[in-house]
Amino acid sequence: MLGMPWWKHSWVIASAVVASVMVLVLVLGFTSVRILQQQSTSVWTERFVRVVPLPAAFVDGRAVMYRDLLPRWRAIDTYLEGSPEPTDPNLIPRARQALRQEVYEGLIREKVLAREAARQQFVFAESAVEANMERLLTAPDGTTSTREQVAAAIELQTGWTWEQYRDWLVRPAVFEQGFQQFVMTAASSTQAEWDQRVSAWISAERVRRFLRFSEESG
Repeated sequence: MLGMPWWKHSWVIASAVVASVMVLVLVLGFTSVRILQQQSTSVWTERFVRVVPLPAAFVDGRAVMYRDLLPRWRAIDTYLEGSPEPTDPNLIPRARQALRQEVYEGLIREKVLAREAARQQFVFAESAVEANMERLLTAPDGTTSTREQVAAAIELQTGWTWEQYRDWLVRPAVFEQGFQQFVMTAASSTQAEWDQRVSAWISAERVRRFLRFSEESG
């Protein structure tokens, strides 16, 4: 390249940069598709989705991120590993896929309800979440446990911390309960009408899913 005019040097460098970017985009795209197809939960996948924002679905143009599924899916694995060994060897894979799909649809449902709540100017009281967490400290028979004891039991069963359990399980449930009461009171509607309303919101074209579930995937 000695004696080459400066503008040719610039063209060669620019071409190399463009080619490198195109290769990188292709590699990232191929890797993302494979992760979605295999529903991978490996350590490498976790590192990849921390860097690359991989959507698992879109709700009104807002992404449900694949990285948000991983800790919830690992909780399923932790739970199943601690369950008694079934006589049917196919039962665990079927149960894992059913629970994974339930978690996936649950995240979509959370996103849909959050959007609807914002549209209807529903104000959520965070204190209700903490109140529900405090109820975990008292068993049905009236015996009490410390927060540390309950947190240890949660971590043993799910692998989650107290805060993760609160944010990923309790808060969505309490939020939906509050929003449901808000809507049903305002519209004087029944439980059946609420269920129909939510089904209509979720089944609308505004939800775009990128994951498919079967017994073989996982």
